[in-house]
Amino acid sequence: MARRISFIAVEGQHDAAFVGALLREAGFRIVTWKELNPKEPDSQFLDPAARTLVPGGFPHENNLLARVPVPFFWQKSDHVVALRPADGETKLISSILIAVRSIPPNQFSAIGVILDADKKKTPVQRLIALRKALVDYIKQAGVKNVGFSLPKKLDAYRIFRASKCGVFVMPDNLNAGTVEDLLLDCALINYSNLQSEADKYLKAIDRSILKSRDLDEITAPAGEKKALVGIIGSVLKPGKAIQVSISDNRWVNATTKAQPRVATLRTFLRDLLNEPTV
Repeated sequence: MARRISFIAVEGQHDAAFVGALLREAGFRIVTWKELNPKEPDSQFLDPAARTLVPGGFPHENNLLARVPVPFFWQKSDHVVALRPADGETKLISSILIAVRSIPPNQFSAIGVILDADKKKTPVQRLIALRKALVDYIKQAGVKNVGFSLPKKLDAYRIFRASKCGVFVMPDNLNAGTVEDLLLDCALINYSNLQSEADKYLKAIDRSILKSRDLDEITAPAGEKKALVGIIGSVLKPGKAIQVSISDNRWVNATTKAQPRVATLRTFLRDLLNEPTV
């Protein structure tokens, strides 16, 4: 039986890791190999129908430091989901457009976008900006059919040909926030002491001895929460990226995924992907 193919553009590596962890809880496995590896016959290899989503060529856009934009593929017997990290409305739209050029749009079961909403923009404003980015692309490219459609409001879906299209804005489609809000909801359950001690550490720092450029990131709308998640992740996985900790540690499990805001994201994924176990 042919696998269904879905594509979700997400705003950042942490978002991709968190959504991936939710998919793992639903029985999906991360894909390691593009093709069958004889040395590891039990490892996942990518469904041939989805291989055109893997970009070719290095360096990407002539940038030796840029990561080749390969999606993270999560797969099970009847479904493969590609998670493509991107940053900002334009790049999120661009990543979807590249995908629908690689595979005919009517072959996608679902196309989704998951993005953050810091205090500068509400979730509704982010959706409006995302829709504008799509309109701007259509005008610039002079095309009439880009292969997918975006809903006009959150908590709604658009059906384009065979694809269900939806947008979710972190943390809950209602309030400003980021994936770090969900991570801290989870940490409160499984790493409560670590979270409280990390919070004390942050509050004890004498910021007056730091230069303004040292504080650029932490004074951003989500800076404090990102720092808090960073401290917790550094204890759990010293010297490794936060997304490694999200994947390997107990941020997402049967208990934490029941947290209200996490459950809201799960509902979106469940409905978008038509996956009852998410």
